[in-house]
Amino acid sequence: MEHIKKAKLLLNWAIQTIEDSLKIHDNEMPLASVNRAYYTIYHALKSVLILNQIESKTPTGLHTLFRPHFVKTGIFPKETSEWITKSFIMRQNVDYDFETTIPDEQAKDIVKKASNFLESSKNCFSNQGI
Repeated sequence: MEHIKKAKLLLNWAIQTIEDSLKIHDNEMPLASVNRAYYTIYHALKSVLILNQIESKTPTGLHTLFRPHFVKTGIFPKETSEWITKSFIMRQNVDYDFETTIPDEQAKDIVKKASNFLESSKNCFSNQGI
């Protein structure tokens, strides 16, 4: 039952980060909104893995474990895994490459995908009666 508590805390963290991302994007700060959108995905992803008693200590490990347990089983579509990887790369670029620019539409797209992923993650909890 400890894993359920941890998973819920992470899901709540994801909810907070998507709210941050939306506010930041509304203030026309696409780089920062991409960062927060990625962390929405990261925390939601980690929450559904932990809910299913699957853990990893690294972001790459989370992505690797997500595919066989959630994409190949049909819980999430294949495209989800692809844009999770893309969002990870974008987040690294906005955080560490000072010459990176992200068009507003691209930032808006990643924020929308993060929001949708969060909703799908919430459904994973609902489907398990949590």
